[in-house]
This record gives sequence, C-alpha cells and structure tokens, in this order.
Amino acid sequence: ILYPARLCAQKQPQVFGETMRLLHEEGAPLHVLVAGAGPDSAWLGTYLKRHRLTNRVRMSGAVPPGRLSELMAAADICFLPSTHEGIALTLFEAMSHGTVFVGADVGGQAEVALPSCAVLLPRQDSAAEEAEAYAVALSQLLRDRTLIAELAASGRRRIAEAFTLDHMVIGIESALASARTLHAAEPRPAIPESIGDLAAERAVEHDR
Repeated sequence: ILYPARLCAQKQPQVFGETMRLLHEEGAPLHVLVAGAGPDSAWLGTYLKRHRLTNRVRMSGAVPPGRLSELMAAADICFLPSTHEGIALTLFEAMSHGTVFVGADVGGQAEVALPSCAVLLPRQDSAAEEAEAYAVALSQLLRDRTLIAELAASGRRRIAEAFTLDHMVIGIESALASARTLHAAEPRPAIPESIGDLAAERAVEHDR
C-alpha cells in the first residue's frame, strides 16, 4: 500500500494510522509506505511507534515526482482518505499506473473512479468509523489478488480511453465555450470587491 500525501488534516493521517492498526491486528498481509511530509509527520511517526507498526509501515518523507511515479508503479494499492478533493491528481496517477485507488467519495472523484476500477467510500461521522470502513475494504483487496488485478487493469484502461490529453483539452474547450454562451445570455452581476476580500480572508483563515 502506498500513502502518497502531504501529512496534514485534509489527507487524514489519523484515519490512515488507525486503518493500518486495524489491518495489522487482524493479521492482514501488510507492507506500507508513507510518501510525504507535513505538519502531522511527527504525530504519525509517534502513532506508528506506539502501536508497533514501524515494521509494517515505513515513512520515507517527501519524495520527488519521478521517484513517486516509480513507487506508484510498484504499489498494489494507493490509499488516500481525504476529507475533500476536487479530483485528486493522485487518483489519475494511480489508475494510469495500474494501481488500485482506495479513497474518499468526495468532490468529483466518482467521475473518474468508477466502481469497476477503484474503491471510493463515503465520509463517515467520525474518524474511527472511517478507519473501520477503509480497513474492511483494504482487507478484502489484500486477500484477493485476482480482484486487485481486475480493478487495476480496468483503471488503467479507463484512463487510457477516457482521459487522454486530447479528451481533456476538448472537454475544457467545451466547458469554456458553454461558459461564454451562458455569460452572454444570462450575465451575473460582478461580486463586490468587499465581499471578494472577505471571502479570500476567510479562505486563508480556514486553511491555517
């Protein structure tokens, strides 16, 4: 399993750690690499030591893009339990490498990751509930090599057929043309500068 993420609240290292603990306790065949760093790195390192997971879960720190691509290609599963995404670039990368993506059904992820080629789970009311749900899904995959192979092949086909550069450019051009047409037919009033400033200030505060 590869967990390629900036270790921060959005990527839920607490959910990741708890999921790994549950899998380890049930005896799942577990070999995990954390590829990334961030404000929660120290917390995750301490959690793994406390629960004696360091022989199963290794933290590599931040890795350059080329190396991350190699790690992705070598992994069976890419695990990313985000709180929110638009569509994670990691999702495209995993599927294009034939790596099974397991993550959150948030944002536009389901537009790319169909049930035939990935595993997306809905957000739960608590981190503990999310970890339990992810542990069940990952356990099933880890014990079924045939299922992993089927999902991986399907994911790679989907990216190759539906998300080529030409397809993406055509989609963006079409969206821009629709936006221009809508703007001409039904123009919306400009947002007052004061409201724009307030929205930007709130966004920065939320990110902090």
